[in-house]
Amino acid sequence: PLAFPIPLNHVLPLPQKFEYSLRDAYRLLLGNQIIDTSQFAFVVNTVDSHPQIQFIWPHNIIEKGTLTLLNPSGVSIWSAPISEKQNSLTLQNAQFLVNKLFGMSFFKFCVSDYELDTGIEICSPEMIIKGAGHRLRAERTQALRKPYIQLNGRSVTPHGIVFLNDEKESLSFRAISASGAEFKMDTKSVALDFQDVVGLNDNLMALTIKGPYPLAPSHYKILKEGVWKVTLRKDRALVYILGQGKVPLRQEFIVNGPLPIEANRLYLDKTSPKQSYATSLELRGWNPEKGTPQPDNSASDVAVIGNRFTWSLKNLSVGQDKVETIKVADQGEAYTAAYSFSRVRSNRLELYGGLNSYKSTLYLGAEA
Repeated sequence: PLAFPIPLNHVLPLPQKFEYSLRDAYRLLLGNQIIDTSQFAFVVNTVDSHPQIQFIWPHNIIEKGTLTLLNPSGVSIWSAPISEKQNSLTLQNAQFLVNKLFGMSFFKFCVSDYELDTGIEICSPEMIIKGAGHRLRAERTQALRKPYIQLNGRSVTPHGIVFLNDEKESLSFRAISASGAEFKMDTKSVALDFQDVVGLNDNLMALTIKGPYPLAPSHYKILKEGVWKVTLRKDRALVYILGQGKVPLRQEFIVNGPLPIEANRLYLDKTSPKQSYATSLELRGWNPEKGTPQPDNSASDVAVIGNRFTWSLKNLSVGQDKVETIKVADQGEAYTAAYSFSRVRSNRLELYGGLNSYKSTLYLGAEA
């Protein structure tokens, strides 16, 4: 079947957005994900006469990464990997670590997941160990403060939206909660391939997209690795995806016209080539249940005979992943279907030879 590319069929994908909102002194909304910094805890217990440390951090933001304990200079004094969807870690027999922490003016721990120049890091408030023997406890060292947010190093309002218009454009975000807990992230937009759209009824449409899978609460079907299909309302067409650095970004669509339906779908013969050396190509297929195939440009012709059609492509240039388009006319509307293939350069080898003027030496040559 030929796809109806989303941008060519009255659906406009908007630039991805980074949304943030400081909900209160402790909670931060990123996209559709809530980060509650009040969930941070550093608990010291005594088990079998030995201190035990439990690290607890906000859930649903970092799936896997590294837990790091930092001294006042920001230098790591201990670290451990964290696994998928983990939001706590218990360290048994932690006397060696308690000995390091005693006497420090403060310490904090961070959970991070960074890859190259994008990622997320969330850090606890500054804390100190107090008590002795079996009565150890961790306390915050600082008084409550006014929370604030920075974008690219500059203070901004507590609520905002940033459009990411270019995949090379980076965004740095930093938020400090009332307790002193810190959230940092660096992100960029992520490439999506908007492959197909069909209208389901007056209110709903189905989109097929290649790229990171959408975040809950979106319900989607995986068609193959990295390709998914989602049903959206036409008047509120949006999904949240993970951008670079696994930061939630909003992908929104605007519907500005009628959409093709499944009955408009064109099917080419299974023997249709995906690669050609020729400058012209003739494709054959079956007419849609509704509508009539028509040429999309002067470099192609369409002939319809009965329930079959022939699509002739001319003047094909060399290139990988070329896309040719064909129209499907139905009830006064024309929808665009696409066919992808590669036009490769043919290899040519010419041999030549002869005798020199003395007819004594044979020479050979070749050109590719």
